Amino acid sequence: MKNIKKVITGLLNKASDASTSYELALERKQEELVQLQLHLQDEQVKLKDYHKLALLQQISEQTYEEQKQVVASMTNKIQSIQLEMQQISIYRTEDVNAVIAEIQANKAEMNMAQQVEIQVIKEGIAEAKREYLQKLSELGEQYDSAIKEEGLLQSFLVDIGKQPNVYLPYKMEILGAGATVSIHEVENNL
Repeated sequence: MKNIKKVITGLLNKASDASTSYELALERKQEELVQLQLHLQDEQVKLKDYHKLALLQQISEQTYEEQKQVVASMTNKIQSIQLEMQQISIYRTEDVNAVIAEIQANKAEMNMAQQVEIQVIKEGIAEAKREYLQKLSELGEQYDSAIKEEGLLQSFLVDIGKQPNVYLPYKMEILGAGATVSIHEVENNL
């Protein structure tokens, strides 16, 4: 039986790797494009100068035409790179979508496995709660033991008429604040 977490992790890594590879390819093409665009600007200025010189018959028409071909070739190369960049984006989307489709196909199994793990965690929390309450009970007994003599004294004083009631504080008044766990404490420890 396949471990669904490993399958999903593998698929997520595959999507991430594919996306990263395409991103790097796009960056390389972008760098190439910027360099060509800068070079094209220089060649276009040169073409304009050649055109002026050709009109003045200071250079041959052939030299001017050759420069036009250089500019046209660079323009075509730029368009080609732009198309490649679009294609890279399309391929990246296709590859990532294919992996996402595989993940979605395994979603039900992943959710079931996740629910099993969450149930184990909930049971662990319930066990920790039982242990905590047991520990509180033990500490409550220690508290009762700590004030036993005071209770006996006050009961004796009531019995002999020296005071009307036993005035021992309620355990929760003394220990309750330390026993209570706030939602903030829970959030900080989850």
